[in-house]
Amino acid sequence: PRQGPPLHQQHTTRLISSTTRPVAASSTAASVTSAKKCGLVWYKCSDLRTLDHEPLSLAHAENTNVCHIFCFDPRWFGEAGGPSAPGTLKTGALRARFLLEAVEDLKRRLQDNLVIKLGKPEVEVPRLAKALGATIVYAHREVTSEELAVVKGVQDGLRKVTDGESKLREVWGGYLYHINDLPFDNVKQDMPC
Repeated sequence: PRQGPPLHQQHTTRLISSTTRPVAASSTAASVTSAKKCGLVWYKCSDLRTLDHEPLSLAHAENTNVCHIFCFDPRWFGEAGGPSAPGTLKTGALRARFLLEAVEDLKRRLQDNLVIKLGKPEVEVPRLAKALGATIVYAHREVTSEELAVVKGVQDGLRKVTDGESKLREVWGGYLYHINDLPFDNVKQDMPC
């Protein structure tokens, strides 16, 4: 007998449906775009915090209104693939549960000002930026190839959807040391390998 979707997928659907409110609806977008500056903070699974989140701080310092978005990217829940791990999932049940709990906690800390979408960030982030009239999307800088491809997709999407009016501003973060705290004038040349 067919059992239905796994628990983490059921919970994801409930979380998304309970938090996707008309924050990006035309009434909000119209009021935001009328002379008030709006910023959008894009959270990723590696930066679900508020205490030391530089993009969050910058967005609130530079904008009258700030909205926050997190996307459950369907690619995270597919097969990892590859010859060394056939049939293994990119995100297992325990990691999925941890991610759901972390997003719920982030939503609580942001006082429900978090739009949660099930979809690719390349589509969802530009779509919300356009709806809100957000001029800048703030996010942490990425370094790995998969994440950089997503970032490029978001940048391309912002250019297309907002006619170049919205920009992605990436900030260094999520590492043990901030790049400016390293004792080298030129990190690429001076840091020992």
